[in-house]
Amino acid sequence: MDVLRAQGVGDDAISAMLTVHVPDALGGRSTLYAHEEVVDALRHPRKIGPVVEQIVADLLVNAGRHPAGARLLAVSTGQPSNIVDLLEAKLRRSEITQDPDKLVVGRGLSLIDDWSASVRPATVPAPDPPSPPPAA
Repeated sequence: MDVLRAQGVGDDAISAMLTVHVPDALGGRSTLYAHEEVVDALRHPRKIGPVVEQIVADLLVNAGRHPAGARLLAVSTGQPSNIVDLLEAKLRRSEITQDPDKLVVGRGLSLIDDWSASVRPATVPAPDPPSPPPAA
């Protein structure tokens, strides 16, 4: 809702979007969210900042794949100090090791690594070397 509000969408429009009737596979029609839940969420919004900060810190740890890499990503992308603090705490608690052969990363990155290893680039045959010029 914060995103919709930031885009200038009013509460009435948000309520209408979130309580629209959607048909299901069996022919029934229900709303995306119960009207009472939407009204409650509009009256008492929750802060999403802490959740976003946790996600960013997780992404940095996983993308960095090594404590030094994660710190470099945090600094090079200009992350605020609270994100860097979360990153440092996650690195202290994480199972990431210094040995690249024993690297432990999130399941998503492991899947990407497995897929990358299975995809081999096509080999292009090298052209034949040029013939030497004829002797004069």
